[in-house]
Amino acid sequence: MWDIGAIISQHNQYALDEMMSTLRVEVVQSPQPTNWSLSVLAEKLRTGPPLLTALLDQFTSVEVMCGFLELIMRYLPEHETDILRERGNQRLYRFCQLFGRQYFQLPVYAWDSSIDEFVHSMPVTLLGFSYSAYHDLNFRPGYILLLSLLIYPYEGDERDSEDDKIPFNPFDPMKNMDLRAGTYKPAASDIKWLKELVAGLGIGGQWIAPIGFNVVKRGVNTIELVEAADTLEAREMVLRTTIVAEKAGIKIKAKRNGRTAEEKLNGARVALIDAATQIVGPEVASLILPQGWDWKHIHELTDGTVYDGAGDFADWIFRSTGCTVLDSNYEDCSYTEGDMDPHFAWSKTNVNILTKEQPKVRQIREKIDNVVQFIEGDPAARFSELLELLRSKPAVKRKLKKLHPDDDELEHYVQLEETPEEDEYLDE
Repeated sequence: MWDIGAIISQHNQYALDEMMSTLRVEVVQSPQPTNWSLSVLAEKLRTGPPLLTALLDQFTSVEVMCGFLELIMRYLPEHETDILRERGNQRLYRFCQLFGRQYFQLPVYAWDSSIDEFVHSMPVTLLGFSYSAYHDLNFRPGYILLLSLLIYPYEGDERDSEDDKIPFNPFDPMKNMDLRAGTYKPAASDIKWLKELVAGLGIGGQWIAPIGFNVVKRGVNTIELVEAADTLEAREMVLRTTIVAEKAGIKIKAKRNGRTAEEKLNGARVALIDAATQIVGPEVASLILPQGWDWKHIHELTDGTVYDGAGDFADWIFRSTGCTVLDSNYEDCSYTEGDMDPHFAWSKTNVNILTKEQPKVRQIREKIDNVVQFIEGDPAARFSELLELLRSKPAVKRKLKKLHPDDDELEHYVQLEETPEEDEYLDE
């Protein structure tokens, strides 16, 4: 069984693969397969209204049949006869084709769905960039090069701290802390207190200091620092504790297994720039700013040039395109227990949003696709030219909005209406 995190990551990777594939502006204009079998051709040549038995065979229940008929009457009433005269799964092909012409293009997988799945959830592929995608670096060359231009988009994200236990060297804390601790001389009462504390702990017992660190007893006179907050107060108290422990004859161990906030910010792009170096070589890659550029700077210098689209790529990475499917990913959805996919309602609100945004989505995807293909045509030369263009004007330092600000966790929650559990298939 996959856990929900693995499922979401798979969905995000599927969406990324979709973005990186050659853009299909018009997916398929014909609702029928390329090759018809004689039996299907015979069915196509039959005339007259569909038999009720044929309709029932196609649907798993009366409820599903009524749901599909309601979809037709709500969105394509003028094509009711045209859709229902098709046989088997051709009805769904025909619906998707006609719906795409009038509203927005449904994903390719919708055409192969079961009627039950189709009625239960409006097919939508969320193409928003994600945290997991950034750290997996599973991109085509043009995407890696463009991404290497951008500042780290997840500064301050709590997921960067999930594996950090001791994000500093507790035995060399003087470089980045208040020097008051350097002149600290423990009193006899401090030494006595620590001795009594350690003596009172069993092997494996923990001392959790309220100021932000955690110590575990490993031996009679041995303790280990296993967790510490990256704050000035915690650093200073850890230093004081090591000084007291030394005076008390207690051995203190610690193994650094995390990074400071500054190290995370500076180091998040290291793997990305290394990947870019593999594509264009060290000489060209050396022109990349270690911290990267913000998306406004890239827009200002590339819009209207042969690199037009680089700014749109940056908008997509920072989820600021203004288009729901480009700014939302599967991390923003809710999931019903036991279900592997989010379910979007067949509502007029959702249809109106996606229909209105489709021209802009198509335009942005085309521009990204064009600039990526252009760079990949001669990566070293063209990326070098792009870097020189960006370096021709000093980057303005701007206060950039975080993707996941602490004061608004729902800012990027998917704007489409989802179908709550046990609700009707179709919302008014």
